[in-house]
Amino acid sequence: MNKFQIITLFPDYFTSPLKEGLLGRAFKEGLMEVSFSNPRQFTQDGRVDDYPFGGGDSMILSYTPLKQSLESFTKKGYVVYPSPQGRPWSARKARIFAKHPLITLICGRYGGVDERFIRDSVDEEISLGDYVLNGGEAAVLTLLESLSRFIPGVLGNEKSAEEESFEGIGLLEGPQWTRPRSIEGHQIPEVLFSGHHEKIKNFRFFASLVLTALKRPELITDFSLQKRLSKAQQALKALSSEELRALGLRPVDLERSDFFTNGL
Repeated sequence: MNKFQIITLFPDYFTSPLKEGLLGRAFKEGLMEVSFSNPRQFTQDGRVDDYPFGGGDSMILSYTPLKQSLESFTKKGYVVYPSPQGRPWSARKARIFAKHPLITLICGRYGGVDERFIRDSVDEEISLGDYVLNGGEAAVLTLLESLSRFIPGVLGNEKSAEEESFEGIGLLEGPQWTRPRSIEGHQIPEVLFSGHHEKIKNFRFFASLVLTALKRPELITDFSLQKRLSKAQQALKALSSEELRALGLRPVDLERSDFFTNGL
């Protein structure tokens, strides 16, 4: 079982999300366990923030309530604080975090937390991107959602986590379709109905490679993939305009040679 401890001023924020979908089922079936601690419980007047020294436009969460909230747990585990100063979150890190038996997640609020608490108690800061949230609760939910997919038993099909974007060689997952075969000028590529597993596998790889090169060229760092891009372009050129449209592509997209400099 993977155990999580969350320090938050708003524990009710998690009430519904942790009961719904795959994440809710994981907690219900005992694959994951969560407990909470509210820093307000460790103050006389409920005040957990203060003005920063030197001035500033936001209040800062104080050291002592956070420290006492952390110490209220029997064990602190691996302590993580989502913040813009952290290391970028990724599928690779989610897989690593899923192996930790006990993780404590700190939900920041207002202008952040007293830096001394981070230095004394936090093992790792994590950034979800170059933007700022009103509080760390949404970030913590994102971490839980993404890492839970690598906990055995959470997904109905264990291969699902292996076949998604950023996994394996790091490409974006290619497009997928369902019935009807043709709609509004979008025609599902005929190769998918061929029954030829090798051709279907190659098509999916070529589509994934070209779409990654167009949308997220920085993900393609393996030189061997760059060399295979030309072959992928040529393979997709054989598709009809309706089939290309279903891929979100135009013929002109397959004539480009600047994938790795401009993207779409």
